[in-house]
Amino acid sequence: MDRRFAELLPEASRREVLEVEEAIEGEIEIAPLTLEFAALVGRSDIAGLDSGMQNGRSFARILLPPGSTSIPSIAHEIMHAHRMFVQSVWSVTDAAGRLKGPPARLENDLEHLDIVPREIALFPSQKLYWERDQAESIIKALAQSPSRRVELMLLWLTSTKLSPGLVERKRLEKTITKAGLKLEAGRLINRIDRASGDKLKMAAALVNAVGFDPSMLRMMRYLPGERRIEYCPIATG
Repeated sequence: MDRRFAELLPEASRREVLEVEEAIEGEIEIAPLTLEFAALVGRSDIAGLDSGMQNGRSFARILLPPGSTSIPSIAHEIMHAHRMFVQSVWSVTDAAGRLKGPPARLENDLEHLDIVPREIALFPSQKLYWERDQAESIIKALAQSPSRRVELMLLWLTSTKLSPGLVERKRLEKTITKAGLKLEAGRLINRIDRASGDKLKMAAALVNAVGFDPSMLRMMRYLPGERRIEYCPIATG
């Protein structure tokens, strides 16, 4: 990684950089956010991670919006890369194994259950950022008519685990209850808790809760040491 950025990172993040770069046998690149990537994720104001494996070679590229040098954002994306390439954590993808569209939203929200608390531990001021992000997401979702099941369940999961004290959650809970999803929302939280970080079980619980057809999705993980990608179906029930 470019030393201009690496030297500003906390020690824990610098260690993760070294471990990721060892796993992918190359540098984590820092590059400008592209229009294509912004369109893919639906936002142009936040950093992102462009990553994958081509011909057995893994790569990780952190994309920053114009003028941004946010160290917390860079550390956040390093955590994503570390879980992907060092820990070989499973990811939710579409049936073709691509991290795009609705499956990418499920995947990102599941990963944030692990990453956001660690980011806040490194940068306590980020707590306010994530609370504001959650509040804005809830307000936007509730302005839709009718609110979508997928959005309601995802927001209930992330706000419960990351920002349980938000006042906006009261309105969210009322909407979930009115939609007849209160029991399922509670069941989702219980299943996520029982999974104890097991990504396969967490993904199965979330896919079931949002009502996606598991056959249209699958799980994927990178095994950079073996220069291959492993796939498996999402459990049903």
